[in-house]
Amino acid sequence: MYRFNKYSWIVALVYIAIIVTIECHSYLVPWQGLYLTSPIIFIFILWSERITPILKKDERAINKTESFNRDLFLINFSFILEELLSFPVQYNNPDAGWWPLVFWFITLFGFLFAFAFSLIALMIDSHKRYTFIFSILIILLIPPLSFLAYAMPFPIFANHYFFYVVTGSLLGLHLTLALGYRIIRCRE
Repeated sequence: MYRFNKYSWIVALVYIAIIVTIECHSYLVPWQGLYLTSPIIFIFILWSERITPILKKDERAINKTESFNRDLFLINFSFILEELLSFPVQYNNPDAGWWPLVFWFITLFGFLFAFAFSLIALMIDSHKRYTFIFSILIILLIPPLSFLAYAMPFPIFANHYFFYVVTGSLLGLHLTLALGYRIIRCRE
């Protein structure tokens, strides 16, 4: 029997839990979100299974292309997971039926963010742990900030541009750290 890797299991289980939670309380077409968003999850699981050998590979034996693909996958994984975890607190999206469209858009945005992150990360030599930490930072930072848009009365959190400010700041921090690393390596 074939065993899925941990990334496939995490995304599949979180997706099933979120889809059941959202669709059971929706007054729209039953399970419409499942039909519209499941292709993304299936593609991601196929990608996850295909990239498993690169994820298991030792950092010293990995080339730049494999490093780029690994970073692209891990950061994209964090965006998909953070978006799924953000949906339960965004109570307007399930009832309005907009959440599948938002999921597609954030997945595309996450892919573009991951692509930029992976290009910048090519400046850093051994950075598997750094990418894991950055992925966890995205997963732990963005869902609470999206919850603050509903819980806090401050207009800065409720602004829809706040998400782009946070992700742009994360990408700017990553660029600064990568350039700093490159400058230090050049001086040695």
